[in-house]
Amino acid sequence: MFDIKYIITLLLVNLTMIVSGQTIRQLEKAGDLAMTYKDYYAAITHYGEILSMKNERLDIHYKYALAANSFNAFEIAEKSLLKVSAAKVDGTLRSDKIRAKYLLGDTQKKLGKYNEAIESFREFIREAVTDVPVNQELINDATKHLEDCEWANEISQAQDNYYEIIHMGDEVNTPFTEFAPVPDQQNLYFSTLRYPDDSYTRNRILSFSKVLKEKNGVVSTILLDNETTTDKHIAHTSFYGEHSRVIFTVCGYSNQGLISCNLYTATAISDDSWGNIVRLPEPVNLTNTTSTQPNLANIDGINYLFFVSDREGGAGGLDIWRSKLNLDGTVENPENLHDINTEEDDISPFFHTNTNTLYFSSEGYQNMGGFDVYHTRVDNDQWGKINHFGTPLNTSYDDVYFSINDDESVGYISTNRPGSKYLIDSLAACCYDLFRVDFESQLDLIARVFDEETKDPIIGSLLKITEQITSDSEQITGNTSHVFDIDVYRNRIYELTFSKAGYESKVIEVSTQELDRMERIEKDVNLKPLPINLLANSFDQADLAALDNITYTIAEWQNESWIPLKTVQIEDVSALELLIEKDKRYRITAVKDEYKNGIAEFDTYNTIGGTNKVVRVLLAKMTRSEVLKKGIDDFLPVPLYFDNNQPAVVDIPSISYQSYGELAEAYYARKPKFTQVNTVGLSGEERTIAGGEVENFFDNEMIYGKESLDVFCSSLFQYLALDNTAEIMIQGYTSPLADINYNLDLGKRRISSIRNHIDRWNEGALLPYMQNGALKITIKSFGESTARPGISDNPMDQKNSIFSIDASRERRVEIIEVK
Repeated sequence: MFDIKYIITLLLVNLTMIVSGQTIRQLEKAGDLAMTYKDYYAAITHYGEILSMKNERLDIHYKYALAANSFNAFEIAEKSLLKVSAAKVDGTLRSDKIRAKYLLGDTQKKLGKYNEAIESFREFIREAVTDVPVNQELINDATKHLEDCEWANEISQAQDNYYEIIHMGDEVNTPFTEFAPVPDQQNLYFSTLRYPDDSYTRNRILSFSKVLKEKNGVVSTILLDNETTTDKHIAHTSFYGEHSRVIFTVCGYSNQGLISCNLYTATAISDDSWGNIVRLPEPVNLTNTTSTQPNLANIDGINYLFFVSDREGGAGGLDIWRSKLNLDGTVENPENLHDINTEEDDISPFFHTNTNTLYFSSEGYQNMGGFDVYHTRVDNDQWGKINHFGTPLNTSYDDVYFSINDDESVGYISTNRPGSKYLIDSLAACCYDLFRVDFESQLDLIARVFDEETKDPIIGSLLKITEQITSDSEQITGNTSHVFDIDVYRNRIYELTFSKAGYESKVIEVSTQELDRMERIEKDVNLKPLPINLLANSFDQADLAALDNITYTIAEWQNESWIPLKTVQIEDVSALELLIEKDKRYRITAVKDEYKNGIAEFDTYNTIGGTNKVVRVLLAKMTRSEVLKKGIDDFLPVPLYFDNNQPAVVDIPSISYQSYGELAEAYYARKPKFTQVNTVGLSGEERTIAGGEVENFFDNEMIYGKESLDVFCSSLFQYLALDNTAEIMIQGYTSPLADINYNLDLGKRRISSIRNHIDRWNEGALLPYMQNGALKITIKSFGESTARPGISDNPMDQKNSIFSIDASRERRVEIIEVK
């Protein structure tokens, strides 16, 4: 078999002479001895001769199957195991029969007969739970194998189609074993174990393994025997730099006939010749342990030696180890890759520097039958997820020593899958051949670019694509489309930077790892428009002089109306600076004393984000009349408050002879009474709040109205003095106390008191304008019709109907407009 634990094929057929005419007892002893020395072909031959004479011997069928399995002759092993597992036996043979069912499932798994294997493992588990000699560990193994078969059934139906696996032919492969392929730019180095004349007979002695080089179909031997390597197995190669040095494996037989391996280094003398062969010191090589399968790697600028060993401190079986290589040539203590290794054998590491990816084979993970190829990526010295390579690279057979060239276009693997050459045709068994893996290493990446807000395609954006490990980058401009169609490599991580004038740049990361079954990656990228910098200045319309002390209000057109966004006051002549959005419609209103409001409307439909939008607002200087009129308009409305039932009826219900000033003074004098009524029965915070409301109403709202009326009259007088005309609109209101008609007349009396105030202001200064028609007053009484709900109209509840602040606010007159 290909005994991976000792890195080479062990076909020690010379150990046991096969002599015809032996007795069945002698043949069985010879077969058992051959199994001890791992001479599986000899064991198959001896047991086979017994079965040719005594085919009913189930115990020999079982041994025959064990030897055949070890020799990778799975088809003949299956036949014997089917016979044993189907037999009706009792006693001690029953346990053998049950174990045969387990071995049958394992054999069928290796043949890729997953449905048959699933049934065999299920039958084994059902029978084994009642059989005490069958240990629980074997049941657990069967359960795992059963799960593996179910999983393998699924993934074998979805094979990867981005690569082709090709047998390398007679130029490289022989009926014996070829393994450990290592490609460089021009050559393929590999190891081989073959007979001197490429023939095989029962009594021939096997030649030792050698390292060969294939170039353009021509194979030559390198690392020839010398005093260090004569009568030793030489295998595996991993090179320093430009092939100035090489690390390789040298293996020899122990006294027990087993093989032990150590790592050696040599210096290049010529292209194919190396000298100064030196065994690597401890701690890489250790006594009584195997160190083999070297692979040199550079990770983040640090040189490492990966290798395989069965030394203590591992997870179990053969493990992958790593040692740091120092500049002076020394090697640091190896570390076990605990994140990768399993309790089973983990072997044949190959590190791909361009992608920081470690490829290896293992029996310990979920597998399809034997050794499968897995890969994992290292980032900041942390190993990532362990990924199964998938099919058809992996099969139910052993798939080991995967390697790949720098640009990931060509890989190599050693495997005993169907299609490999048979050492012995009749057994359909052995050995391992090299297969080339031609990759379609690129994937199709489609990136579409859109405006984040409008969702419209963006044409003319720029894409910079950078490969994360090598930092190689390329820039592409989407001149005529918003779609980028890019070829990217598998097992990489890319940084894609999208940019365009007027938009924020956006960076996304695209990983092509774990995408073995994807031929196309699609990404939609939304770019956020950059805001536009609004620069607004105001100027005098007449002389274009810059204006200061401007209050700006910016509004946006939304849903058929202008919605104010922000108001800003600029005291000097500096520009208003605001960030606004593209593809919008705006209005700026500029306000300044003694100027008419300036308005400028504009849009940003054709404005590039990140640029300046300059807007000039022109303001026309007002005339004296316009200034005064604006002052009056800005002052309105003027609210004027009254005491309950004031002014009282004297003669005519709708007429009052009192002026508002007289009524307001009398009303303010009743402030203590209002305070007393509103705070009666209250204490603490409630009393303070109630008293504060009364204070605020009388000292702020009521007095403000009285003082505002005099200011209003003064402004009105100045306006009329400039030969202007004015019409004043006055409205009167009451609280709901008393009946409706009474309250309508009360509202009119209150308006009448305001008119009296205007007539008598400043010794009748406004009266001439009323007499000549330049000043008109239009009145309307609403009475209680507009009083807010909840205001008391109960005369017995004076606290709420008369003295409450809510009721007090309903007793008012408002000057609302001057035309």
